[in-house]
Amino acid sequence: MYTSVEHTVDCRAVVVSHERGRASVWRLRESAIELDHGPWAAHAYPDGSPAEVWCATRGPGNDGTLLLTGADDAALKAWDARSPGSSSLKRPSFRCEHGAGVTAARAVGRCTVLTAAYDDMARLWDVRRPAAALCETSLGDGGGCWRPRAFSSGGDDDDDSCAFVAPAGRSGAVFLRVDARRASLGVFSGDSNKTGSPIGGGHAPEAITYGVDFCRDPRFHDNRGASGRPLLASCSFYDNALHLWRASPAATAFLHGGNTAAADRVETSPS
Repeated sequence: MYTSVEHTVDCRAVVVSHERGRASVWRLRESAIELDHGPWAAHAYPDGSPAEVWCATRGPGNDGTLLLTGADDAALKAWDARSPGSSSLKRPSFRCEHGAGVTAARAVGRCTVLTAAYDDMARLWDVRRPAAALCETSLGDGGGCWRPRAFSSGGDDDDDSCAFVAPAGRSGAVFLRVDARRASLGVFSGDSNKTGSPIGGGHAPEAITYGVDFCRDPRFHDNRGASGRPLLASCSFYDNALHLWRASPAATAFLHGGNTAAADRVETSPS
């Protein structure tokens, strides 16, 4: 079973994570999809049994040669994909240890990576010094943090500062602002609904939020503009429902970087 699919920097290939410890890269041709790398054995538990790989994506930078995988063995690993085939993928370039299974990784800026894990933590890493996280912050109080989705306000993955919405398990969803240059993570949870005003009611109290994303069409933003209050959708376990949300004015300002003082907390690198 495949657990995630992410495009590479040139959008001509996809990086795929597999259930049983493996990852692969597939090249998109005009009339076919061809295996480019792997599948290679990426993650395993201490006893040697394969660990579920929850995410696979490209690393920071524009050359697309660094690949990242995160898995249930509580590790984020980096792989050098400069050479075709699997010979360069037998040993990771480096690994970043987490407190629980790594569910998501996202490049931010040219040298940093944002990760999320089942211990409810978000962490920021510098791939040049991966021994320890630059900073970390808790996003919830149980249920883990699944895949943060980026808020687009005209920038891209090379931006040093960007915002995300993250599904935070039993805590609903929270907004996260990353500043790679200052090595800081800011969290905004807002009111009790976490993401703003629900349209058609919120999730059941016992629900665990495992998916949330922004509507990408600016026509659905409040005030019919790119700077209006964004529309979001969230889904969860147990209540079998998809809900639409409208971000609050304070959350919208936080997403655009103009209301960082409203953050519940901001974690920065001790150095």
